[in-house]
Amino acid sequence: MVGIIFALIFILDQAKENYYEIETYLSLLITATSMHLISVVIGVNIWQSCVNLHSNTLQLSFKDSFRQISISLGTKYIPGKVWGIISRTADLATLNFKKSVITNAIIFEQYLVIAIMSSVGIILYFSVQVYQVFLFSVILAMVSSVIWKQSYSKITMLLMCLFRKYRKLPNEHIPKTETATTTKLIFIHIKFFLNLIAMAFPVVFLTLMLQDSISTIDLIKIAGAFFISITAGFLAIFAPGGLGAREAAFIALTLPLLEPDVSALIILLHRISNVFIDCFLSGIFLSSSVISSLRK
Repeated sequence: MVGIIFALIFILDQAKENYYEIETYLSLLITATSMHLISVVIGVNIWQSCVNLHSNTLQLSFKDSFRQISISLGTKYIPGKVWGIISRTADLATLNFKKSVITNAIIFEQYLVIAIMSSVGIILYFSVQVYQVFLFSVILAMVSSVIWKQSYSKITMLLMCLFRKYRKLPNEHIPKTETATTTKLIFIHIKFFLNLIAMAFPVVFLTLMLQDSISTIDLIKIAGAFFISITAGFLAIFAPGGLGAREAAFIALTLPLLEPDVSALIILLHRISNVFIDCFLSGIFLSSSVISSLRK
């Protein structure tokens, strides 16, 4: 919350004594918020696919997936980095999903967010030709799908053994599911790439609106910097929701491409739009859950 207040102060300082600029920033903020909502909806479908990919019997509905993602969007701002995962795990358990399904789905989603998003970010940031972006992204999707198909059960077992050893719990076998076919994995990767486009679109839009002139390849590099900065914020355990870490990484990576004040304004407007949607959706579902429990 303190970070958001400082962000608003920075934006108002940039537009002081110029009401036209304040109006412009507000319109940009509304547009970025609308675009972020689209990426959230795609993200809901991806989480639904992650669960259903590893489930032989039960299937997660879009409605239940939307509830789980919406709640985790708000809980990710609680220090600890685990509350979003805990809330989804608890909700899936109430829907009678097996522990193996829940474990595989969560690890696969984290794999997409950390490994694939950072890989795409690196590809975009260091590309010098537009065709390279498409070529390397297609190769990444195919290679990643094959790797996960062959290795996910071993990865899951390793992580679970480490967790149970840390918690001094007995080891539990996590069975491999045959539903995770290479075709389904490639399809999920394609949806994840579409989600990345939706996530980057507000940043690209804000850049076009706030930067006088910029080339296509530089816009691609800025999108890559954005994905790398998200991964940095995700890995920064000390930063709830990546607050501060994401912004610092983005500004540092875009210094060769943008003026520092423009870069800061872009990422702060994007952060504010994110926090608004995250808290709005999370607040709706959390309040409805509380009301439902009180009525019982």
